[in-house]
Amino acid sequence: MPDLTLKEKVDALFDEDIRQKLYVLVENECDINFIKHQLVHDLYEWCEAMHDEFYTKSREQSED
Repeated sequence: MPDLTLKEKVDALFDEDIRQKLYVLVENECDINFIKHQLVHDLYEWCEAMHDEFYTKSREQSED
C-alpha cells in the first residue's frame, strides 16, 4: 500500500468544514501560526460538541 499524501491524510482526519477552512487558509498563504491557532480552535469546538453529545446521550440512557 503506498504512503498517503498529506492531502489524503488531512481528508481522512478532518471533516469537510475544517478541511475547507484549512485549504482556504493555505491557499491565501496565511501565517502558519494563524493556521495552527484556527485549527486548534476548530478542534476544541469539535471536541466540546462531541463531549456534550456523549454526555447528553449517557444521561438520557441512565434516566431510562
